[in-house]
Amino acid sequence: MGNELIQRVLTSLGLLGVGLFLYSISSDFARDVILLVMIIGSAIESSSLLNQQFMAYLFFVIVMAWFFPSLALVLAGLAWFVIFLDFWAQVFDLELLLVKAYALLQACVVYGAYLAFEIPPAVFFMAIMIAVVMDVFAFLSGKFFGRHRGVISSSPNKSLEGFMVGFLASSIFGALMGLMLWQSALLALMAMAGDAWASSIKRQARVKDSGYILPGHGGILDRVDSWLPCLFLIGFF
Repeated sequence: MGNELIQRVLTSLGLLGVGLFLYSISSDFARDVILLVMIIGSAIESSSLLNQQFMAYLFFVIVMAWFFPSLALVLAGLAWFVIFLDFWAQVFDLELLLVKAYALLQACVVYGAYLAFEIPPAVFFMAIMIAVVMDVFAFLSGKFFGRHRGVISSSPNKSLEGFMVGFLASSIFGALMGLMLWQSALLALMAMAGDAWASSIKRQARVKDSGYILPGHGGILDRVDSWLPCLFLIGFF
């Protein structure tokens, strides 16, 4: 566990360094490169987890967006709404039976990330930081103080203490960055939902990580699962 934590920290520092380098060139350039890596990496890993059905649905959503962009936007919003409901269903130990809808919902999620190209860089990086604060505080508090585990059925090792501390830290951080408290709280909840959603997909595929490109983290989707809903939602604030 110690080696995994060290790998996780070193990888995070490396990613931070790359991000700062890209930002030093141009904030718009940094946003666009990060988004391209997110979208392409998430699509490739989702295809591996969900097979060819995911790519078929993604192609369908992209074609629909070309002819009916507003309808594709609605689909992405509905997908995150259903995923948010699924998150709470897991909290209360209910079952929404979304197995057959995984590929379609994930295709809408990946398409939704494309819309973040329209977000100003400052807002883009604020959304990512809110998700990162959620991830870091939830991980550390759960690791060292977590006692009540199994709160989310798709993530049995994650604890109630981790979720609570991550939620509070992320909500406060977002408010300090200029958002309304309810907005930052909603983003924090959506970050949790994104993480739980990715865990559900991996659990259905019977794998621990979505990939292996990021030591200590796993794949691209493992790193950005909580970013995706925040980037989609913050564009409406």
